[in-house]
Amino acid sequence: MRTLPSPLDEPPSVAELMARMAAGDTAAVFALNEHHGHRIAGAVRHHLRDCGVDRITPEDLQGLVLDACIELLAVAPAWRPGWAQPWNWAWGRIRGVVAAWVGTHAVSLDGERAEVDVEVPASARSTEDTVAEAFARLVEAEPLVRLVAEAAQVARVDDVALVCLLDYRVQQDQGDPSPAHTLAARYGVHPDTLRQRISRGRRRLREVVRADPRFAAIADLELVA
Repeated sequence: MRTLPSPLDEPPSVAELMARMAAGDTAAVFALNEHHGHRIAGAVRHHLRDCGVDRITPEDLQGLVLDACIELLAVAPAWRPGWAQPWNWAWGRIRGVVAAWVGTHAVSLDGERAEVDVEVPASARSTEDTVAEAFARLVEAEPLVRLVAEAAQVARVDDVALVCLLDYRVQQDQGDPSPAHTLAARYGVHPDTLRQRISRGRRRLREVVRADPRFAAIADLELVA
């Protein structure tokens, strides 16, 4: 008779491990690496290809995945279940980890040292705050930003859509000619899907701001105008 697997045998979920990391449990970093490292490795390989590296030893890949998990520890308190997977949500930080490695360790296909000149964009530097982190701090400090967050709740614009909308505006302000394509890779969705979600979220936000006098102070913000 076949025995069904016990729930105790199931590996901890990403959400559970991120919550433990957010609470300061550093052991969860290694659990994330052990149980979900193969998924993070896919994101790492994506960034490696973008940096011109098609081959990497298993040992170096494992090291990069662990470095990515450690990087996620720093942003775990800002991540929320239901958002994109942490390694996609923290796109800039993971890319920063990979780019730093490429700058000193990349090898060519024939085994000789490759001269790789990688410029890490500001949005990809591991020292830069994510949009979600910055927004969370501003909600606490700035009344207008707090109003935006409240309006988003009334409009039923979820956290993921709001962060995407903010991130989209940041990319536009930085002169990105195609922010949807840039952010699609970061959030793990198709550019058209991202555009639709941003358009729908902005429309809902605009309707609530125009209809509710409580939000009159933010009616002229570019985010909702």
